[in-house]
Amino acid sequence: MDFKKFGITLIGIILLGLAIWGANLNIKAGIIDDLSFQMLLGTLGGLFVIALLIERFIEVFVSIWFEKETNELEEQRFSAQTEAAKSKAKKKLIEQKSKTKGTALITSFTVSILVCVAGVGLLNDIIDPADVKGVQANLLRGVDIVLTASLLAGGSDGIHQFISTLEKFFKESKERMSNK
Repeated sequence: MDFKKFGITLIGIILLGLAIWGANLNIKAGIIDDLSFQMLLGTLGGLFVIALLIERFIEVFVSIWFEKETNELEEQRFSAQTEAAKSKAKKKLIEQKSKTKGTALITSFTVSILVCVAGVGLLNDIIDPADVKGVQANLLRGVDIVLTASLLAGGSDGIHQFISTLEKFFKESKERMSNK
């Protein structure tokens, strides 16, 4: 049994069930009336700083746990005498780097979730809190935690790309509005 495919399928079914359940609740959350590009940039700027801190933590974590073995594998690759030995060492190094990257991503997402559970969130600054009550508030906070944690775990480059996309969207929207 392929547990990875099973896990992805299970998550998909759960998300689909939540979406159907949520659609039947017939609830809406309004966007804050005075939402501005500057306000979004301020929020994203704060997330950018947090992402930088998380990235630095992950670098230290990876260095402590994986650097010695990676360096040893690189040394084996460079000191290998035959092509077969070089190929084998290269394969081990690629496996080690893949393992390191996977561990770094999982750790980054876990730390990002902890940061968001502590109160950091992007949707908090976009959704009007007066429109959200009861179960919907809990669902929205859960979604906010997952979305913001994903953005933070993607790192500062991901947030920079997100900001660039928003900037382009607002600029094009403004141009379209002025042309009408």
